[in-house]
Amino acid sequence: PTPAPRPQDSRLDCARLEQVFGIRLPHWQNSVARTVADILATDPAP
Repeated sequence: PTPAPRPQDSRLDCARLEQVFGIRLPHWQNSVARTVADILATDPAP
């Protein structure tokens, strides 16, 4: 199989989601920090 063509800039643009549904997603870095904090709080490393 050959690789599927991909756009050079494939970042997800959430502007339409906000425009249509009024949903504004948090910045991805905030979400990563929160997820890591949640993981560490529930299953801390020994």
